[in-house]
Amino acid sequence: MKRIGIFSLFLIAVLLLPSCKGETAAPPSDGFPSGAEDAVPPVSGPVPVRPPGSEALITINGTGIADDEVNYILFEVLDEYINEYNEINWAEPIGGKPADKYFLDLTRDRIVSKHVTCQKAEELGFGLSAEEIASIDQEMAYSIDVLGGRDEFDTYLESRGGSESVYRFYVFTVGSIEHNLSTGLFVPDGAYAPSEEDLAELYETQYTNVSYILIQKAGEELEIQRGIADTLYRKVLDGEDFTGLVREYGQDEMMGEYPEGIPVSKGELGNAFDAALGALGENEISPVVEDPYCFYIIKKLPPNPEWFEGNRDIVEETYRIFAYERLVLEWTEAAGVKISDEYNALDVKSYLPKG
Repeated sequence: MKRIGIFSLFLIAVLLLPSCKGETAAPPSDGFPSGAEDAVPPVSGPVPVRPPGSEALITINGTGIADDEVNYILFEVLDEYINEYNEINWAEPIGGKPADKYFLDLTRDRIVSKHVTCQKAEELGFGLSAEEIASIDQEMAYSIDVLGGRDEFDTYLESRGGSESVYRFYVFTVGSIEHNLSTGLFVPDGAYAPSEEDLAELYETQYTNVSYILIQKAGEELEIQRGIADTLYRKVLDGEDFTGLVREYGQDEMMGEYPEGIPVSKGELGNAFDAALGALGENEISPVVEDPYCFYIIKKLPPNPEWFEGNRDIVEETYRIFAYERLVLEWTEAAGVKISDEYNALDVKSYLPKG
């Protein structure tokens, strides 16, 4: 199993599940949604339709967000949750909030973060080039073709209460702008280029030298894999060599190359891994740790300062990602955001994917 890299923070996925039929306008050439004046989704769509001229549900730095964008992202966050957890228990809190509020807050945060980031990129000179816009045009044409042509594409958009400009923005434009911004700010002569001290501090505070046994989860054989992990942990308790067990039973590509251990950054292997690692002292070994995709047995090793000198490019990349996340948070917190009462009163269940 290949480890999930930290670069996946910048990837945007889309699930193509068409259902109803409708029409949409062509997107603006810069790939940005065209504003609150285009706020009314198709009447036959799956979500409530507000009268033309209604107050924007969300306003960011004075710009109203169109209803079709709210529709699309709220549909997306619900769809993503169902794909991950199979169902929504509306009677129980999610993330410490009532379920409706959880999804409304997630939708708001995603919309605000993406718009603020793109606005800041324009200010700093990291907007889309003509070549990038032309490339997005080609990607859009390919998406329409993959979905079966214009009619099927419009059907897909209407099923999510969205529009072509919103689809273009979230599926293609945002990712391109985030890439430009997140890389351009941290080049050697960039505004946020890291110093030697920055990198050394990051390595010391964010990396831990570890070895681990990973057992993949695989469908109906879950209990078998859980049993394998438990058996391996008993072998550890009985004093068997940990590195030898990693070599013989581990199912992780990185550990296959470095069974004696390698430094990993916080967040690289998931929250469950980080929590278990944080509870260990040097040379201590965790019980079996269950992750959504695998089981871990983790050994925390003494620091490895030599690794930093030989892998500065990896540490620089980690710095870029952590620093970029902090900047986006700062920009978002400083933005002027207005949320209407009507937004907070939306019937979230009416946005559920149909079928």
